[in-house]
Amino acid sequence: MIVRDYKGRSAVDGAERWLAKGKLQMGLYVRAVQQLLGQDVVGGLYQQIGGEELRPRGFLLEGVDETVKVPGPDRMSREQVEALLADIETAALEAVREIRAGRLEPRPETCGWKGDGCSYPSICRCARS
Repeated sequence: MIVRDYKGRSAVDGAERWLAKGKLQMGLYVRAVQQLLGQDVVGGLYQQIGGEELRPRGFLLEGVDETVKVPGPDRMSREQVEALLADIETAALEAVREIRAGRLEPRPETCGWKGDGCSYPSICRCARS
């Protein structure tokens, strides 16, 4: 099974950039399908439906469905995918622990939907906004 998420004009990244950019969504979708539905997932792809880059981005296991045209780095071994998903799961669980403990810090320089600054500077309580 390939898990897909369709995006309008929002730029989409390959899986190799998800953690660095704090993008955990697709990894969590894949884990949910694996753990809750018991399905073997061979890919997690974002598909931009507007804009200029129409190739799907994310990950696809090596040797699976060669008709799906993804950039080279998006083809991953099962070991690479499992390591990535484990890291995403760890990051998500850490964020939950921080939220519960009241320690999740504001990040106004990257909280905007494009990751390019504070979405709400007029009401942001962080001194750095």
